[in-house]
Amino acid sequence: MALSVILPLYVYPSVGAWEPLFEMAASYPRVQFTAVVNPHSGPGVDPLPDATYQLSIERLNSLENVRTIGYVATTWCAKNMSSALDEVALYAGWASKAPSLAMSGIFFDETPTHYTTEYASYLQTLSEAVRSSPGLMDGYVGKKFSCSVISHALCVLEGRSR
Repeated sequence: MALSVILPLYVYPSVGAWEPLFEMAASYPRVQFTAVVNPHSGPGVDPLPDATYQLSIERLNSLENVRTIGYVATTWCAKNMSSALDEVALYAGWASKAPSLAMSGIFFDETPTHYTTEYASYLQTLSEAVRSSPGLMDGYVGKKFSCSVISHALCVLEGRSR
């Protein structure tokens, strides 16, 4: 399996802010980078991100070893489903307005730490929305694991370990 790095870009792409990723991707062309793009704790309310984000996303998407995915917080499956689906649709809509801004999929954050059928149903609905969105290049969410969690990559720790 080739080396893969997931990088949350939870910082505004001001001059130089995303430069380390651009440099790493250029220096390590055999490494697959997945960049989680998060303009406004999700896609924001406008149909497209601002011009600075657009230029930076276009630059990321021009690199063959970088996959960009949009950020959606589920608030531990408490976020209203229609709001979460609207955020998926906003990211998917970027491609129709500017193909160079197309996202490959969605990173769902703040997912529950234990299984319930309600949580599984909520996440399955979101997963199906991503996979059926024509504006998301790969429909990247992932596959089902045996524990019925829907994911491709898991972030098991945010913050400091003890």
